[in-house]
Amino acid sequence: MRSLYHRLHAAWTGTDRGATAVEYALIVAAIALVVVVGAIALGQVVDNPFGTSASCAGDLTTCPN
Repeated sequence: MRSLYHRLHAAWTGTDRGATAVEYALIVAAIALVVVVGAIALGQVVDNPFGTSASCAGDLTTCPN
């Protein structure tokens, strides 16, 4: 009886490892998606001031006061 319990317990706990790996992979994918979306949104906001500064450095006649 005890060996049956150990075999069932080993079979039960062995399947959790794959499920845990999948859960961690989904969490990492979700975090990566948030980082990419945030970088795209922030990149568009930051692009205008740096683009203006770069054009002013190249040609001072186009700079705003």
